[in-house]
Amino acid sequence: AIPRCATVSCTVGVQRMLPGTEQNVGLFLFSLFFFAAVLVLSLRPGQILTWVGKILNPLFLCFLAVLLLRALTAPLGDPAQFAPEGAYTSGAFATGLLEGYNTMDALAGLAFGIIVVGVIRDLGVQDPGAVARNTVRAGLLSSLLMALIYVLVATAGAPWG
Repeated sequence: AIPRCATVSCTVGVQRMLPGTEQNVGLFLFSLFFFAAVLVLSLRPGQILTWVGKILNPLFLCFLAVLLLRALTAPLGDPAQFAPEGAYTSGAFATGLLEGYNTMDALAGLAFGIIVVGVIRDLGVQDPGAVARNTVRAGLLSSLLMALIYVLVATAGAPWG
């Protein structure tokens, strides 16, 4: 039996592109590719950060950019026709911020901060003040880029009709 996570991922990504008779073949091929990638990554656990940082993250950002460009250049409706609901009617920014950080982004940021400090030291920066300055710069840059991504994803994910 194919695990449910592979079934859901394939169904969401492939179902609309394939006729009903070919969906099982699509699910099989997706599952085969997915678990082959998991096997390759599992056999080389010391290189996971390299794979994620140099291959998977750039691929993700490229695919996200294509998705966002498509969603923003060819919207399916007008988001202005929909009124906010629930807690978003009186405090949309605060509610969105709190709900967004319920996804553990803040805690993940702390964990990645340790990695950033390690990488900065590996690059030869040893002075504690210089490490701190470079860490703050990296944090500000990543925060600005993440804010841009969140705004674009929120805009693309707005109810377009």
